[in-house]
Amino acid sequence: MYKRRSLFLWGAVVLVATAVIMSVLKLPNGSFDPEAEQAYTVKKQIRYGFTITNTTAETIHNARFVTFSPLPQTANQKLLSLTADYPFDTVDDALGNRKLSFQLPVLPPYATKTLVVTAELALAKEPNKQRITPSAVARYTAPEKYVELDSPIVARVAERFDDTSDKPRTIYDWLVQNVEDIGYIARDRGAAYALEHRKGDCTEYMYGFVALTRAHEIPSRSLAGFWLEQKTNLLKAGNYHNWAEFHDGQRWVLADPQRRHFDEHYANYIAFRQIGELEDDPMGNAERFLAHDPRLRIAMN
Repeated sequence: MYKRRSLFLWGAVVLVATAVIMSVLKLPNGSFDPEAEQAYTVKKQIRYGFTITNTTAETIHNARFVTFSPLPQTANQKLLSLTADYPFDTVDDALGNRKLSFQLPVLPPYATKTLVVTAELALAKEPNKQRITPSAVARYTAPEKYVELDSPIVARVAERFDDTSDKPRTIYDWLVQNVEDIGYIARDRGAAYALEHRKGDCTEYMYGFVALTRAHEIPSRSLAGFWLEQKTNLLKAGNYHNWAEFHDGQRWVLADPQRRHFDEHYANYIAFRQIGELEDDPMGNAERFLAHDPRLRIAMN
C-alpha cells in the first residue's frame, strides 16, 4: 500500500484551490481530490456510553457534560449519523474536532444517569487522497507541547535518518525496535521523554513519531480514538488509543509503532480527536470527556 515516493516537494505537490468547487469537500486543513473517487466501503455502527453520578447530597440543575464525536470526515472515515438518548449541541473547532455538549436538567442527590451515543460510520480500507494547505503544512511541521523539536535528544535522534530515502518508514521501524512499551501511563510525557528513556505507552510512541518526522519537515499529526477489532461495535475505555499520521504529498498515512501497524488496518481505527494546541479548543487537554460541574463523577461504560 505505502509506496516509496519522492516525498514532500511541497512547492509542486500542495495545490491551493483559488475558487470554490462544489465537488471538492472543504475541510479545516485541506480538501479531497475532486478527480479521485472517494471510497468508504466499510459500514460500521459504534456505540459508547457514560455513567454520570451526582456525588453530593444536593440536587444539581443543568449540569453540563461534554464528550467527543467521531471526527466528521477524514481520509479514511466519514460520520454518517449520530444519535444519543439526551439532546445535545455540537461544537466544532479549527482542527475539525467535534464536541457533543449535553445539559442534564435535574440530577437528584447521589443519582446516576447513563448516556449512550450511537454513531453510523463509513470507513475506508485505505486513505483517500487529500490535499493540505500551506498553512496546514506549516502547522504540521512546527513544534508544540509534547512535540519538542528544540529538544537536543529529538535533534540527536532525528540525525540518524538524515541519509535515509524513506524517512517515515525508517523512523517507524526505529521506534518499534528501540522504544519499550511499558503499558498505560496516566500522565503524558512527550517525545523527548520517549526518546531519552526509550520507553512509554501509545501516547509516547505517537509523539516520538510526530516529532521525528516533523524534524525532517514531514507534515505529521497526533490522533486519539479507539482501536476496534472487526466484529466489535462497543467502545470501551480500555480501547482508547493514540496513533500518528503523516502526509506523503497525496494522502494521510497511518503510523502506529505501539501496535506495530504502518499503512494498514485503517478500518479498525476510529478517530475521535486530532490533538493540537489551538486557542479555540474548549476541552484543552481533556481526552474522552469533560464534566463542567466538579460535583459530577463520569465513567465510560
